[in-house]
Parts: sequence; structure tokens; C-alpha cells
Amino acid sequence: MYKVFYKKNFLLIGDKNTKCNACLPINIIDNSFINEFTDDKCINNYFLFTEDSNSVINKLIKHINYIKAAGGLVINNNNEILLIKHYNIWDLPKGWIEKNENDEAAATREVQEECGITNHNITKKLDDSFHIYKHNGKLNLKHSIWFLMKYNGTETLTPQTDEDISEAIWVPISNLPKYYNNMYESVIDLIAKSI
Repeated sequence: MYKVFYKKNFLLIGDKNTKCNACLPINIIDNSFINEFTDDKCINNYFLFTEDSNSVINKLIKHINYIKAAGGLVINNNNEILLIKHYNIWDLPKGWIEKNENDEAAATREVQEECGITNHNITKKLDDSFHIYKHNGKLNLKHSIWFLMKYNGTETLTPQTDEDISEAIWVPISNLPKYYNNMYESVIDLIAKSI
């Protein structure tokens, strides 16, 4: 099962056991559906039944520019989560996977580069996330591969300002909802499923 977000709306891709009472069913991914789903006036969530979720993602990739990234949901010894402010939106550290780099190495490197910490270790793989966004009038589908990471250190967080990251902060898990109004729905969904 996958959820593909566009702003606050989502397309749920799942099998016969997937439930979504508030979703409109669709049967096909084509330009007409993509235009409807990514219209800023759209208020609907959608559901597509399939036994092969990956084939649906591949159909989206045929219509939308595809970007693959990796990142981390980092928790420290004080039960705080690492957030970054990227383009004035709260997010988790992540970035593009470089050529000849595996997902784990990319996620670890991106956390280090974007936040300035080095003592973080992957503890498990989390669900992937997908979101569509517009940049320079073009639709992009970002596929983010996520890992839960444990941080054991006291380094000062240093946001990667040359990548438009203005802040890197530790937030107690109980305070996370205060940041949700200015956070991507795909990230909120990932956090909710992971902690």
C-alpha cells in the first residue's frame, strides 16, 4: 500500500484489504486524473485498487518527473525528533541519492550534511513516502526512502544554509503537533506511523 500526497490530499494505492471510506475510487492513472488530483481546487482523496502497487507508481512516473531521495527520522536520547526548516516548511532531513550510493548511505549522509551531526545510526527501515509538488510549473513525484535513526551525541546542530535550510532543531515528540500546520502531509503521516 502506498499513499501519494499532493498538498493535503492523497491517492491511496492498495489491495482489497485496504480501507478508505472517505476516498473516491478511480480505475486508471492518466493525464486527466493527474490534472484533477493536482488542481489546487481539488478537495478529494482517491483510492485505486490494485494487486501491484509498484505498477501504479511506475504509471505515475511515466506522467510526472521522478525524484528519489533518502532520509532519516532521527531520535535522540531525550526522545526528541530532529526537524529542519527547508524553504520555510518543517521537514525531516533527506536528499537525493547519489550515483553508486545505496539508500542507507544516502540517508546517513543527508542527515549529516543538512544538520551537522555525525553520531547517528540506522535502527530500522521505515515506510517510503511519496508526494507530488510543483516546481517552476512542472510536476515532480518525490519518492523518499526513510530510516529510523538513533542519535547518541551532543553536537551542535548546524543547518545547511546553502541548501536553503534555515533551522535544525530537536523537538520533543509531545510538541510535534505544534509544527504540523507548517509541515508536509507526507511527513506528518510518516511520523504518525513511526513513533
